[in-house]
Amino acid sequence: MPAVNPRILTWARTTAGLSLADAASAIELKEALGISGADRLAALEAGESEPSRPLRARMAREYRRSLLVFYLNDPPAKGVRGKDFRTVRGGEPPLFNPVLDALIRDVRGRQLIIKSLLEDSDALELPFVASVDMRVSTGSLAEAIVRQIDFNLSTIRLHIQTTLIKEARPIFRNFVRSLTTKLQTSSLR
Repeated sequence: MPAVNPRILTWARTTAGLSLADAASAIELKEALGISGADRLAALEAGESEPSRPLRARMAREYRRSLLVFYLNDPPAKGVRGKDFRTVRGGEPPLFNPVLDALIRDVRGRQLIIKSLLEDSDALELPFVASVDMRVSTGSLAEAIVRQIDFNLSTIRLHIQTTLIKEARPIFRNFVRSLTTKLQTSSLR
């Protein structure tokens, strides 16, 4: 099995926004043989030893990275996420936001999957997709939807009434029988 790239371990931890001590705690790397968890992690990142399979899985989870990333030759280039215009008065913008980066990676991955599915398949073109825009009134939009799905309120009401009558008949029949029985027993007294 190929060895984990130590530079990637360091990159994954720092881009997750974790110090050595915080990362050691997060991945549950405890003190052993008098060596602190942070020092053991530093040794792993220096390439002095190889992380175990369960430790690699915990690193992937806590660093929000795919397990396969640890086997890359070089750290991936930082994705462009645009300018962050959110500011706090007097505060410095963060250099990185690992949660946001993980979310953007996830969304982009899903977009690529959907795009490839749409490009590869002979998808049926639906005429109603993108057939209206924000200038269309809600009433006109509702009418268009009713036409598209062939919705008929009268038919729906008739169906509900028919269903209710079918369901109500046995209930009503049982009620009449019960009432008749009560009346007969009370008149016998």
